[in-house]
Amino acid sequence: MMKDNILLFVLLMITTSGWCQYTSIFDADTTRYGIKVEVFDGAIDSEVYIYGDSLIDDLSYKLVDSGSEDYEIDPFRVGFVREDTTSGQIWFRRVADTEELIVMDLSLELGDTFPIYDEHLSCTDAGEAEVKSIKYEGDRKVITLDCRYGVGVIHDTIRFIEGIGPNATIFFQTLDLNIDENNPEGILSGFAYSLCAMYKADTLYYPEQGVELCNVHISTEEVGEKDLEIYPNPTTGNLVLIAGEPIKAVSIYAINGRLERRIFQATELDLSFLKPGMYVLKVEFASGDLVLEKLMKM
Repeated sequence: MMKDNILLFVLLMITTSGWCQYTSIFDADTTRYGIKVEVFDGAIDSEVYIYGDSLIDDLSYKLVDSGSEDYEIDPFRVGFVREDTTSGQIWFRRVADTEELIVMDLSLELGDTFPIYDEHLSCTDAGEAEVKSIKYEGDRKVITLDCRYGVGVIHDTIRFIEGIGPNATIFFQTLDLNIDENNPEGILSGFAYSLCAMYKADTLYYPEQGVELCNVHISTEEVGEKDLEIYPNPTTGNLVLIAGEPIKAVSIYAINGRLERRIFQATELDLSFLKPGMYVLKVEFASGDLVLEKLMKM
């Protein structure tokens, strides 16, 4: 009876305290990210490796290396990262820095703010981002901020993805344009990057569809920023678009760049004709501006 009471007390404490455990971004061996980095003349493919262990100021970190075959740069050390899976928080620390900066937080609620250090990120308020939505993609918690990154080939909204990390440049927003022997080309310094894929034990872990997100190729027409919300995403068929101005047309592209359908002047779409997978919506406004949004069809 005493043991049963103790067990009941522990379960009650866990339930009432809101305790939870988020999925770790780390693999037992090496976590590898495939990314696309925005540079002056377009974008290049690059990789980020998280592995090993390092004790700094009594805190346990993983090593973070990056390299690029496009620029023939062997992996070099860019910093250190650690996480707290009870809060879903991640901290990044550059090699030369004496302090770490928080780069992800899954404990945030709607309306909460998150510090932003990179002036290249486009947020509603300079220096901080606001949580605009909290949803789930399968079992993963996903927090969307009111910040966008990139200005050309790469252009998307900042998201925190459970078990994956930030989807974009925020993970390296602490880097600068200094070029030295450890960073000969300034790769990942002050530029936007987009998450293409995540590998654990050399197996594709994200996205689950088996195709890297950056394999999407569509028109290179200028993409702007607009107040646009689409839901639900992922969707089983029906999709709603809420925009601050009239929508002229919506083009739906498959992951290989094939145009699936073009729909005119619609704010509610029936996508039941699509097979499950990842798609890209190109939303054209009456003003002539364009917005690209990734869409998951379940």
